[in-house]
Amino acid sequence: MKGVTIEDRDAKGVLNFDLKDILELAGGRAITSHWKLAMVEALGFQPAEKLHFLCESGTIVEGQILMNLAANVSQVIDGTFEAFDGCAKSPWLVIDAVDGAAYDVRSNDESLLDKLRAHFKSVSDLPE
Repeated sequence: MKGVTIEDRDAKGVLNFDLKDILELAGGRAITSHWKLAMVEALGFQPAEKLHFLCESGTIVEGQILMNLAANVSQVIDGTFEAFDGCAKSPWLVIDAVDGAAYDVRSNDESLLDKLRAHFKSVSDLPE
């Protein structure tokens, strides 16, 4: 799976995007996917607590629910988010939040990776 690292920052050196922005660019396929969450750490009261609960319980999360939670957290600091189509055994998309400093995004959907490269400014390809 090919991928990119995204590190766009504002003038203060803080990431100026979050998980919700990547999910929005992934579009309808992200909404219809089923998601596995691992090692999630987020800030933002109830939405963050819900993400932590879903991660710790091993619950498979519907895409729309993940989109809603991601839109309402203050920040996703760490975590791995894997998207699966239907009954697929392998994810089509893996998003890793890396210590609040970057996002690594891997996908077998080259058009999504191209969209990420075009949308964000500080993007580099991950080694294969």
